[in-house]
Amino acid sequence: MSARDWLYRNLTGAVVDSELTSAHLDAYRAEVLREAADAIDFGKRRFPDEVRGGASWAARMLRRMAAEPGKDTRKGESTCASAPDFFQPDRTYISGRTTFRCDTISTHPTTGERRALGWEMQYDRDDEPVALDQRNYEASGWAEATPADTCGRCRHVFDPEDTSFDGLARSGNSPFCRRCVDWCHESTDAFHVCAVCRAAEGGDAV
Repeated sequence: MSARDWLYRNLTGAVVDSELTSAHLDAYRAEVLREAADAIDFGKRRFPDEVRGGASWAARMLRRMAAEPGKDTRKGESTCASAPDFFQPDRTYISGRTTFRCDTISTHPTTGERRALGWEMQYDRDDEPVALDQRNYEASGWAEATPADTCGRCRHVFDPEDTSFDGLARSGNSPFCRRCVDWCHESTDAFHVCAVCRAAEGGDAV
């Protein structure tokens, strides 16, 4: 029985325990938020590249909110904890088909301006060291990536529509993109070992 069905059956004239009612109200709220997140995930592959990262972020925020109990709020107040206002170290971010791995945050000794230092990765060029500032963070629609969003070897974002043999679509159910799997299988190095090999042998895929 869904939370909505329970509420309908028990709140139409019946006397209900307040704690039980509160728990089911939270469950109903979580159901609605998860349904909204699922709808975004289902439809985001049809979105333009420039908004796909923002859609992924929205879906993750909805699931995070669903995992938290509801709270009393004033009009216009969010039920979700405050989101970070800048890149965070040891996290990976997505903007369109660009991936940014943030390694650390550096602060200007005088002005306090923050720079996120890390590596920017795109499919059609070599990885580049970059230092991104607040404008980059706010203007580019960065969304935090989860391990499920990125290839376990090259860390590029999966692109479901890039299904060529060396594309960025996920290779089957593996944690790797098609490009990395093809690169591994086509290697002529007799001593070649990579994350794809180790995963195939039951080792560490990371």
